[in-house]
Amino acid sequence: MSIDKDAVLKSFGKTSETEFSILHTLQLFIGAEEGRSQFAYDIPAEDAFRLCAAPGRMPAHIRDFILWQKNILKLDDAEILETELPRGLKKKYPVKSSRLAEITDAAERARLIGELMDEINDYMAKFNEVRAILEATGDRFLTVEDILARAESLDQGVAGAMKTQKAELERMRIALTDLRGDLEDPALPDLIKFEGTPQKAWALMKQLSDVNLQARDAIRRYQLNRGD
Repeated sequence: MSIDKDAVLKSFGKTSETEFSILHTLQLFIGAEEGRSQFAYDIPAEDAFRLCAAPGRMPAHIRDFILWQKNILKLDDAEILETELPRGLKKKYPVKSSRLAEITDAAERARLIGELMDEINDYMAKFNEVRAILEATGDRFLTVEDILARAESLDQGVAGAMKTQKAELERMRIALTDLRGDLEDPALPDLIKFEGTPQKAWALMKQLSDVNLQARDAIRRYQLNRGD
């Protein structure tokens, strides 16, 4: 189904200190790049859509975040532009509100926009790092799930022996889903919400390794008993 871009974006209006989206980030970037920074929030939505569709010239971590939403989460460009940045950015910037038009010095506007872009890019770097750890944990989970299913399929005795491991795997599935959910909300979380996520993910990796070894050992003992 085609998306009515105007209908999607008409509710945005001017940005504020507490409501700042990927759309606003792209408008500011375009404004600074093309000399339209004083009235960046008047930049047509079509320009932001074009940049979202091909974000190659954006700062690296912002670009990678957009590509992740597009290629992994399978969000369309309108949904990506609606994504809200965290309210917990360290500084308040005049460029995050309609006060931008009041700054008559182009160099000052460029400096302020650059500072905001740097902070957003730094946030995205941390976000993307945590996302990559969770993706690796998810891949490991699927591998261990397959090995456990193989062990359970051998006979009822092995399946019974793996009952505890199966319950552990289900608990880890829920934990991993919860950790991922913090990163996939349309309103991005403050850094403090996921600063402990890498440690939680590594703990899951260790638990997955334990289940993996136990399942493989069950398979090995079954094969030895059958003389395979």
